Amino acid sequence: AGGGGGSRNGRDASYLLNFRAPERREAARPFIPSRFRGPVSRFDKDRYMQANYRFVVADGDYSTELALPDKMVDWDTIREVHLTTDSPYHCPICIDPPVAARLTKCGHVYCWPCLQRMFASCGKNYGPCPICTNIVTGNPGSLKPSVLRVAPPVTVAGGGVKGEAATVEFRLMRRARGSTVAGGPQYREAEGGFNKMAGG
Repeated sequence: AGGGGGSRNGRDASYLLNFRAPERREAARPFIPSRFRGPVSRFDKDRYMQANYRFVVADGDYSTELALPDKMVDWDTIREVHLTTDSPYHCPICIDPPVAARLTKCGHVYCWPCLQRMFASCGKNYGPCPICTNIVTGNPGSLKPSVLRVAPPVTVAGGGVKGEAATVEFRLMRRARGSTVAGGPQYREAEGGFNKMAGG
């Protein structure tokens, strides 16, 4: 019997079926000039936590954090973390609602008993995070107590009568330059923030 051409993993036997698949050719990617590609954004864990979590912090001077909204507060000053989720949260280890929930420095929430069992299985007071493999320690202050709350569903006002269109009311928010606090249209911009307008 005649032999086919050699292949990387053995001999090519497609001649037995009198068939040969066409060679694959990668489609040429269009060239996009760098000025049209836009900035390359990388995931920043601290900015994600700052935007999605609410922190209860110890007394102190937080003027820098108020002026720079993307600056993460010092981890040692955090006393409690509040998280709002769209659906009931479950511990990634036991798949149950967290018991004595604790937030790790990498931004993941686990049961405190589950973390203790993980440390016991490692034989050390630290171990890899089950989600991102970052080191999680059980040292005092490294795990923050967490309060999880499910966000209530958003309902649209109006539309009670069948066939009637529902209406949504939007409110324009304003933020003064150099301030992280936004106010509604009844506020006017003033130096250092907003002052409420008379009659607003």
